[in-house]
Amino acid sequence: FEAENRGNRMKARRVFAFWLLATFSASMGALTVVYFFGNWIVWIVLSENYRAGSIELMAWIALAYGINGLTQVIESRLLSLHASAQLIFPIAFGGAANLIFSIVLIQWMGTVGAAQATCASFAVQAIVTALVLVYRLRKTKA
Repeated sequence: FEAENRGNRMKARRVFAFWLLATFSASMGALTVVYFFGNWIVWIVLSENYRAGSIELMAWIALAYGINGLTQVIESRLLSLHASAQLIFPIAFGGAANLIFSIVLIQWMGTVGAAQATCASFAVQAIVTALVLVYRLRKTKA
């Protein structure tokens, strides 16, 4: 925000790129922990009745919130460009995608389908938000 407000677009781009990379790395780290230590985590925090299928569920949830974290970084970049009104469309699109994916996937996959629906809708929202950011950046250059 500070770099953008001072007109230092190069620094704003560098901070944004670093923030995206750091968020992506943290998300991949969380997925890696679930992959390698999922059995141990499940054994510690869940009773035996809830352990079946929980690692797959944790992986989908970790992926979904990794995508959500990246979306928040993109949204923050839009906010730094004073484009808060442009966030309405991606949020509405993501919500509609969540409803549609949930209706379809929960019937087929149960709770894992719910996690997959959330992940897919977060991905849709991320893509739409990124497209809005690209449009806004091109518009500010013109």
